Amino acid sequence: MKNARKLLLSTMLLALTMFLFSACSKDDNASPEDENTEDTTQDSNEDGDTELGSAKATITFMDTDEAFEFTGTASGAIGTGSQDTVILLFSGKENPMAFMLMLTPVDEGEYTMGEGNFECYGIFYPDSSQTNFKKLYLVGEDNIEDNDTEMDGKASFNISSLTTNKIKGTFSLTMILNSTVYQNGELQSGEIKKVKITNGAFNCPLYEASDFD
Repeated sequence: MKNARKLLLSTMLLALTMFLFSACSKDDNASPEDENTEDTTQDSNEDGDTELGSAKATITFMDTDEAFEFTGTASGAIGTGSQDTVILLFSGKENPMAFMLMLTPVDEGEYTMGEGNFECYGIFYPDSSQTNFKKLYLVGEDNIEDNDTEMDGKASFNISSLTTNKIKGTFSLTMILNSTVYQNGELQSGEIKKVKITNGAFNCPLYEASDFD
């Protein structure tokens, strides 16, 4: 289980890096909506580059009670093997924060991690310019060893619209940062922190991985 989780997270990190590189290299002329997530994105611009959608959320760091309003671009990918699995990337425009989320299965409707067969795995970068694994917040199964499901975090999504090339919805998350180091069963260093994401909304295009080649 733990080896599979580490492989999954490593794959997501690699995909996130590829998405970030792709997003930075393209003409980003899409602006996140402050009031709603009305579907205004286009499939491509006149140069043939893929367009980006929008995302927003309120981010609260629970250990300091600091809150930030996140607005950014959004892009998504559909799994080539499973059309009901999507990966979403939200990248901040005014700050280097970034989210990487994988959802399965996905269809229109409301979903909660741990209910039914819905699964959510995700990474939150408070600063995507750094790659320190001990500064990542995670959500998903078995994030912290020998703890109950509360330490896996929480995830709720309401997918209001889903087509083959676009997804739109709202979300909330509780994500966990675990920098603890144990030796012989005793805590040597590190801590566990939480971040809450509320009022989340996204409206983004969906592409297959081959569209980014």
